Amino acid sequence: MSLNSTIWDTFALHYDKRLNGTTAGERTQPIPFSEIDKNIGLPGVYYDHPKLRPGNGPRIFYHGQKTKDVIVLTHGFTDSPFYMQEVAACFFREGCNVLLPLLPAHGLKDPSKAILEQDLDIKWREMIDASVDVAHLLGERVSIGGFSTGGALSLNKIVRHGEDIQGGLFLFSAALSLGKILDVIGHSKVVDWLAGVFLDRMAIEGEGPNPYKYPVLPNAVASEIIEIIQENKEKIAEVGPLTQAVFAAHSYHDTTAEIEGVIDFLAQYVPSDKQLFYPIHDKVTHSSLPLRNSITLNLDLIGQHEKDPEKIKKEQQEWINNVAANPHFDDMMSQAIGFFREKVCK
Repeated sequence: MSLNSTIWDTFALHYDKRLNGTTAGERTQPIPFSEIDKNIGLPGVYYDHPKLRPGNGPRIFYHGQKTKDVIVLTHGFTDSPFYMQEVAACFFREGCNVLLPLLPAHGLKDPSKAILEQDLDIKWREMIDASVDVAHLLGERVSIGGFSTGGALSLNKIVRHGEDIQGGLFLFSAALSLGKILDVIGHSKVVDWLAGVFLDRMAIEGEGPNPYKYPVLPNAVASEIIEIIQENKEKIAEVGPLTQAVFAAHSYHDTTAEIEGVIDFLAQYVPSDKQLFYPIHDKVTHSSLPLRNSITLNLDLIGQHEKDPEKIKKEQQEWINNVAANPHFDDMMSQAIGFFREKVCK
């Protein structure tokens, strides 16, 4: 099932420019998604490039024509579109074309320079804007959503250009808060230091146990996420209650993005008849929430510098817990799709 060449060229242009450093030359050609993942069984196209890690590229699930509804689903910080793939499959089966973008500095074999570029938050916003532009070519009514930072960026798009999103907002472990102190300080050396306490002080590496996520989070980039969160808080106070319907799923055991940020957002800015909150009380981790199936890890890459077998085993288990399937995934998505039918497609 081929995608209109104009749509593909528009989609691929942004990645070619980013990865090749120029707009000149022919566009990268689409790969049928069935060649990338035979298990998911959905028609669509995949963007591949020598600089990208296998399976980490952006993709479009496509019904062969423009649909009434289209949704843009964005992954989180340090991971890739793979994390939103099963969520995307549910919307596709509901009749939507689905676009899964790849954020700048993500999915790379060697991200060491790109992830530390200045003004990365601006590039993320530009990528979301470009993705929504492509979405308007794929469907009449655009919804948006994402996981973690992808959720924060989705809300950010609405508070900046709400007129572009006439459908709904769908949040999965959305990073609307990283903690009260981090939320209010902003972009400064103090934030970098505080983020190091909450996150990780080490330099980022490209290859790790998880094939779809970088293994290390650099504290220097955490301030970019905080910029998005802070802008959301400032702009939504100006915009007021959202006109878009909002679905949000979050775990009470999320230690990365506080659930209170989502609860406060829904209470203050989303009318009760336009929201559905799906809380998970079981011990589902932040990164497990959007996963229908567990991710297979390369356990040999865990604890390589540790000599104590018990410590290695403990570290491996921590990694496994963070890529375990969400046991509530099917019910969560049943609620999300039901909400989509009732509040977006009405």
